[in-house]
Amino acid sequence: MNCEEEFQKQLDISPRWRMIRVRFGEWLTERNDPRAPGMAELAKRDFVAEKIEHSELRFGVTSEDRQTDTERYARCAIPRGWFDNIRRMIARQKGITDWSRGWFDIHQDVGMWDWWIQSRTRRELEDWIALGFTYRPE
Repeated sequence: MNCEEEFQKQLDISPRWRMIRVRFGEWLTERNDPRAPGMAELAKRDFVAEKIEHSELRFGVTSEDRQTDTERYARCAIPRGWFDNIRRMIARQKGITDWSRGWFDIHQDVGMWDWWIQSRTRRELEDWIALGFTYRPE
């Protein structure tokens, strides 16, 4: 495969196929893409975004410290520090500054709670996760 769209189509078809994600991470590394370290880590962890059937926001990720149904959420859980980086990054991108209502907020196409982040697409969610792996808040 030689373009991102080809990798993304394969991941849309077979999101549980780890080798696609491994090769995609390598491809991103070859291009100095900032998502590369995070995508490689997702492949190492055998990550698969949770598909949510009953919501407009269709894909989710959770924090490892908040697993209530371990078997169901094991493949979509990441460490708390990484998870919090993603929330900070999204909040900054979306201009969310007032958390007085708590960590839940919906802005256009994102749902964020203290332990769960949802997105309309797998691609968007995985891009956030990959970028969040190396995100350093200012």
